[in-house]
Amino acid sequence: VFPRLHAPPSIPLVASYALAMGAGRSTSMATAPGIAASIAVPTGRGEDQHLTDDREGSRDPLLPSAMLGGGASAARRDIDDSASIAEASVCSAERRHQVWLNVYDINAVTSYLNVALLTVNLGAFHCGVEVLGDEWFFAWGESDLSGVMWNEPKSHQVHIYRQSLCMGESSLTEEEIRHVVADAMDTWPSNSYHPVNRNCVTFAEELVAALRVSEPFPVWVRGAIDAGKSCILSPIADWAWRWLKWYCRRSTEPQHLEIG
Repeated sequence: VFPRLHAPPSIPLVASYALAMGAGRSTSMATAPGIAASIAVPTGRGEDQHLTDDREGSRDPLLPSAMLGGGASAARRDIDDSASIAEASVCSAERRHQVWLNVYDINAVTSYLNVALLTVNLGAFHCGVEVLGDEWFFAWGESDLSGVMWNEPKSHQVHIYRQSLCMGESSLTEEEIRHVVADAMDTWPSNSYHPVNRNCVTFAEELVAALRVSEPFPVWVRGAIDAGKSCILSPIADWAWRWLKWYCRRSTEPQHLEIG
């Protein structure tokens, strides 16, 4: 069981409307969940009650009962148990996993603005992808550690939950899904974050595509991001983002007082 990580604090909305897409400056990074499975091995301890064997006390629990004088009925039970395990493994591999896109308003202000902005496809949102019981999202940080983080579904600590969109079922197995998430963690370092070109929304869109779901990514979730890619707003967003990172670094540096 992997510890759940808390969501990072939000980045202030300054200098440009495009910066409203920031999911927060990450201070701790998630680690890829392990892939583990346990399979029960039949021990063959269900022998007929009327049979006795001097080797009962020294029996190897991994060997079938028929090999140790357990009788035909015990051997049949071992075969049935093995068949049940194999059937359960096949069913687990074939089971489809549903994928959800959880959409959030950035804060209380944008939750009001989005009512009007959605009518002109300029809504500003944070979003995460829910699969296998966890919600995955991308956040900004100043290191080359992974910016991919996770939290309880619909429970981001900063942004305001808005709605969930069913993206359909993934055609991948559980193991393949975990590999997809692990690959995303390797290719999305926190210092590669950009409010327009590489953010929580673009991450969610790429992850949903990698999970091979049946539903297309909703265009309205990308509203403000697509607008920020215009030839007019893109340079402004780049300048504002550089300034914001400089300001955040400067605010965390220790202040030295000169006495004289």
